[in-house]
Amino acid sequence: MLRTHCGRVLTLIAASAAGWGLVFGCSAGGSRGDGPGEGAGLDGSAGDGNAGAPGLSGGFNGFNVGDQADRVGCSQLAISFEARTPTALIVVDRSSSQWDNYPNNTWEPMKAGILDVVRDVQADIRVGVVTYTGQNGGACPDLYPAMDQVTFDKNNYSVIESSINAVDKPDYKGETPTAVTLQQALPVLLADPSPGDKVMLLVTDGDPDFCNDPDRICAMDAVIGAVQEAFRQGVSTTVFGLKRPELSEQHLRDVANAGTGQPVALPQGVNSEMDLRNRCRNNPAGTLQGTYAATGGNAPYFQPNGTDQVALGEALDAVIYGIRSCVFDLAGAAEINADQAAAARIVLEGGTPLVYDDPNGWRLATPTRVELLGSACQQLKNPATGGIDFDFPCESLIPR
Repeated sequence: MLRTHCGRVLTLIAASAAGWGLVFGCSAGGSRGDGPGEGAGLDGSAGDGNAGAPGLSGGFNGFNVGDQADRVGCSQLAISFEARTPTALIVVDRSSSQWDNYPNNTWEPMKAGILDVVRDVQADIRVGVVTYTGQNGGACPDLYPAMDQVTFDKNNYSVIESSINAVDKPDYKGETPTAVTLQQALPVLLADPSPGDKVMLLVTDGDPDFCNDPDRICAMDAVIGAVQEAFRQGVSTTVFGLKRPELSEQHLRDVANAGTGQPVALPQGVNSEMDLRNRCRNNPAGTLQGTYAATGGNAPYFQPNGTDQVALGEALDAVIYGIRSCVFDLAGAAEINADQAAAARIVLEGGTPLVYDDPNGWRLATPTRVELLGSACQQLKNPATGGIDFDFPCESLIPR
């Protein structure tokens, strides 16, 4: 649904979960039409009425910009709020265990769940995907597509569908080299030029290894080191584990904590970091080491039944919608007057106006950037939240 509101208040709409940042300004006449009193249409063409404003030309999507906006006043400023688009790399474990329980394997329902969610969020989030396994004595990791072929983009569903549908069970004993895969993924994400947040979403059905069935505590330590290093460089990691006996729930918890910068507890049965270093001194060259604390954090992790496509989809929804940005940049020929910002009205769909400078409301991060805070941000990330309205009085906008 598209709405505009003309006159003393300029209303901006970021409509629907599939179109954050789709915003329509309004011109002086305010509506399309042929009757008396109706002037410039939303496309900038002149109406046929007698009392409306003349048609506009040379502007942004039919609206006046720049010095034209200065002359005609705030109700014709061509501005919009655009959510900062996050970039997500879905890192999918395709080790042999995904096909172990045929016909009740986990690969097909997991694949379907991933594709369903990518289809749902592709308008909001720049998504790419890579699958990984590895072979003892062979390629480790064995990536598909190759990391330098991974693409990030909105509306990237067809590319991701083609890539993931091309995957089949490895013709060798497919291992789970998670740490080295994440280390190779990090520079690809860091090189992406998009200004939004960058996230790795790890989807796995088993504990990690180095393609040679090592001491699993040491392979887990290498994953924690890789995830902590990614976080230090500005890339968070969310973990999604398919429920099966051989997947350590403690390790999922540790990866989740590492991926959000929270403390990670020492692995069970390990008394000190020194003991862990001695135990893992033969880890492969280039392996990173984790950093640990006496008590771990409480970051969320996700562990649905691996053969339940509905449960998989719901968990993936919760994860990937959770990376939706709470920061909106003002694009156009104006900035926000901080002295008048409290007069603005920002409403999440079905809710009440958010409070300015409240820890659960919104703040003006810069004259051209609005950030939702606390519970307001969490509500925006909820898959059930369909839109957000921005209403700014003319006094709160400064033409540029």
